[in-house]
Amino acid sequence: YMGKIFEPFEDMSDTITETDLNIPNLLRRYEQHLKRNREWMLEKVYTSCRERNISFVQTDTPQLDNLPLPTSTTTSDLGYIRFHGRNSDNWWTGDNTSRYDYLYNHHELQSWLCRIEDIAGKVKRLIIAFNNHHKGKAVQNAAEIYKLIIEHLDLKPAEISFPAK
Repeated sequence: YMGKIFEPFEDMSDTITETDLNIPNLLRRYEQHLKRNREWMLEKVYTSCRERNISFVQTDTPQLDNLPLPTSTTTSDLGYIRFHGRNSDNWWTGDNTSRYDYLYNHHELQSWLCRIEDIAGKVKRLIIAFNNHHKGKAVQNAAEIYKLIIEHLDLKPAEISFPAK
């Protein structure tokens, strides 16, 4: 199962070089061979990712049929959580703007704290990213989750810095 999934990604010479990342090739490979759905929620997938030192990405998405459910599963020393927003009305029919047009509320972000703490305890580094980019909502939510982590968890997030103007 996993061999078939990873096979198209074994030779990435036309996609990744020391100085370049060919995004169109990467997306083409992804769209042709991978799906973001619950088919990935199998122990054999996690085991195969561990064997290849590939991080299994945890996502927060609308609770729609067949989308991945968030877990605390880790498969490498790098943890990665990606918040896409929960805009279920536009998820399947919207474009990249309307699909991610979502501002998480305090309760929704707070509900992730136990999972964040659990994942952080299993990895050397945890990255939390927000993709709900429309109208700067990702920045608002990133600041809020940072504050929640500082206030409620015994974790020391890296300092957030912005380029000088």
